[in-house]
Amino acid sequence: MSSTSTTFPSRRAASSTSADAPLPQPSTSVSASASRATSAVFTLFEGNYHLGAAALFNSLYAAGFRGPCYAGVRGDAPQWTTRRADGSHGFETADGFSVHIIPLQSEHHLTNVKPLIFQRLWANECANIPALFYFDPDIVVKRSWTYFEAWVQHGVALVQDVNSTMPPDHPTRCAWADFAAGAGYQVRRPVAHYYNGGFVGARREHLPFFDAWADLLRHAESRGAAALGAFSQRNDAPPFIRFPDQDTLNMAVMCTDVPVSTVGNAEMDFTAGGTLMSHAMGRPKPWARSYLQRAASGIAPANADKLFWQAAGVGPIHAFAPSILRRQRRRLALASALGRLYRRT
Repeated sequence: MSSTSTTFPSRRAASSTSADAPLPQPSTSVSASASRATSAVFTLFEGNYHLGAAALFNSLYAAGFRGPCYAGVRGDAPQWTTRRADGSHGFETADGFSVHIIPLQSEHHLTNVKPLIFQRLWANECANIPALFYFDPDIVVKRSWTYFEAWVQHGVALVQDVNSTMPPDHPTRCAWADFAAGAGYQVRRPVAHYYNGGFVGARREHLPFFDAWADLLRHAESRGAAALGAFSQRNDAPPFIRFPDQDTLNMAVMCTDVPVSTVGNAEMDFTAGGTLMSHAMGRPKPWARSYLQRAASGIAPANADKLFWQAAGVGPIHAFAPSILRRQRRRLALASALGRLYRRT
C-alpha cells in the first residue's frame, strides 16, 4: 500500500483514533436516545447508498426499534439529515429514534472498518448499550425488533451467505487456518458454513470476537490481501481471500470460542421462506434499477425490490419525493406482471 493509505489502528488504540486511523474522534456527548437504549444499530455508506440507508432506518422504525442508529459516511451527509448546533448531522423523532452521522476518511473499502466501528461505539457512544447490530445499507428489516434483541442473547448473530456450504476441511478454510496462525490465532471449532458480512449482531460480552476480526483484517492488510479494497471473485493465491471483511469475519468464527447463533440464507431472502430481513443482491441496487428494462430481459423484481420501495415510503425519513415513490411503485407492479409472463431461464 502507498504511504498515503489509511492503516488500521492497533486493538489498544481502537477507541481513540490517531492521525492515520480511519475513524474520526468520537463524540463526547451521549444522545438522549442512547442514554436509555437497550440496543443500537450502525451502517456504512457513501454516494447514493444513503437512499438504501434511509429505507433500512425506516424498516427498523417500523419493526419497533427505538434508540440510536449510527451511520459511517464517506462524503457529504444525506439531505434527509439536519445540521445540529455542534456541527454534526443527524435525524431524530420525538419517540426516541435517532440517526447520527460519523464522517469517515478511510481509503479502505468501507466494509473493512466494521469491527473497528463495533469497538469504537462500545468504547464511546454506546458505552452503556448492551447490544449492537450492523446492517448493510441495502437491507430491509422484516421481523419485530424484539426478535433481534432476543437473538443476540445466544451469541454473535450471523446469517449464512448465498453460497453457504464450506466444510471444516475445505481447502480454502485450511488455507485460512494457516493465515490466522500467522496472526496468532488457532482454530477453536469446526465450522461448516460461510456467513454473510451484511449483518452482524452481538452483545458487549462478545467483544473478543470483534477484537479477533479486527486483528485478522490488520493481518490481511499487512499481507496485501486485495489492498483491503479491491474485491476479486477469483483469487488463486493462498490464503484465497476474495472479500477481506467477510472472509476474516468467517475466520473469527473459526478462531474464537465466542458463542455464535446462526440462521440459514433464507433469512436474507437469498432463498424463499425467510422472515428476518431482505438483502438486495447484485447491482444496480433497488433505488437505481430500471425495472421495466430488467423485466423485458426476463428479470422480474425480487422481494428485496418490493420491500425496499415499501420501506422507502413508510417511515419517518423521506428520501424520495412522493411522485418518485408513486412512479416506481407503478413500474414495479408492471414489471412484476411482465415477470409472470416472461422470465429468463
